[in-house]
Amino acid sequence: MRTARVVAIGLTMVACSPTEQVATTTAPQETTTTLAATTTTTTAASKTSTTSPESTTTTPSIDIEIEAGDVSGSHRFEIEVGETFDIWVVSDVGDELHVHGYDLLFTLEPGIPTRVMFVADVPGIFEAELESSHHHLFEIEVSG
Repeated sequence: MRTARVVAIGLTMVACSPTEQVATTTAPQETTTTLAATTTTTTAASKTSTTSPESTTTTPSIDIEIEAGDVSGSHRFEIEVGETFDIWVVSDVGDELHVHGYDLLFTLEPGIPTRVMFVADVPGIFEAELESSHHHLFEIEVSG
C-alpha cells in the first residue's frame, strides 16, 4: 500500500495502484482478502477474481491546531485509566510534541496532521508541550 500525504491541514490521502494485489488460497471455503484498492477472492476450485475500486480518502478530525504560536482546540482532555488517548494535531512549524509523565514524543511536521495515540495507564494530570519551544499545548487528566 502506498500512502500519499497532501500538505493541507486535515487531509490525508491513501492510494494504491491497480496492480497491487493480495492473493489468498483456502480450501474448501471461499475467502476474501481486501487490501486498500484491490480485492482478491479465491475459492476451492481455484477461481480467482480481482476488482479494483476507487482509491480511499481519509480526512482526520483535527483536535489541536498550532498556528503562529497560538493553540486552538481543547486545552484539557479527560479519560479513564486503561482508555486509549487518541487525538490529531497539526502545526505550522516542525517540532516534537512531548507528553510529560509518559515520556512520549510525537514528531510534528509543518502542515501534516499527526496522530497522538497511547494507552493511558498512569493516573494523574499530564502536560503536553512543544519540545523545542516548551510551549504548553494541553493537559490530559487520567482518572480511575
